[in-house]
Amino acid sequence: TDQLQQLLCTGMTPVLFSSRGELHGYTPARQRELALQMAQVVMALEPPLGYVIAKGGTTSLTLLQQGLQLQQVRLLGQLLPGLSLVHPAAPHHRFGRLPVVTFPGNLGDQTTLSRCWQLLEAVRRGGRAVAAGAAPPAHWGRDAGESAGCSRCWRWRSAPLQCLKDQRL
Repeated sequence: TDQLQQLLCTGMTPVLFSSRGELHGYTPARQRELALQMAQVVMALEPPLGYVIAKGGTTSLTLLQQGLQLQQVRLLGQLLPGLSLVHPAAPHHRFGRLPVVTFPGNLGDQTTLSRCWQLLEAVRRGGRAVAAGAAPPAHWGRDAGESAGCSRCWRWRSAPLQCLKDQRL
C-alpha cells in the first residue's frame, strides 16, 4: 500500500494486478478472497483517488460491495463498449463519488485497458470525455465543497448526463 500511495503522490497511476487469466485450481471462494484482498488495498489508500478501474467481474463486484461497502451505484454509461462507468449513488464516506469503471475480464483486446486509462487520464487532467455514450456529471468523483488543491482530484468538463440509472448491487 505504501508503494502505491507514493506513486499517487508523484502524480503517477499505480496499478495493482494479479496474474492474467484464470488460475487453475482456484476455487470461486479463493478467487473472491483474492479480489477482497485487492479491494482492501484500494481502501487503504488515502483519498482522494481520481478513479478506479476494476478489471474482472469478481474483482469489480467485490470492490463495490465489500471494499467500498456500497448498496447501490449510479450507472453513468459506457466508457467503451462493455465497460460500465459507475459511481456511488450516495457519496462514499471517504471517497465521495469515486468513479469506477467495471471491466469484465473477457472483454476487449490488448489495447482496451490502455484506452480506458487514457480516456480517464485525459479527463482527470482537464480534457473532455470523448467516449461514446459516456457523459459524466459536471462534478464527478468529489462532493461539493471539497478542496480543489490536489492534482489527483478532478472534475469532468462536460454536460451533465441526461439519464442516470440507480443500480442495486
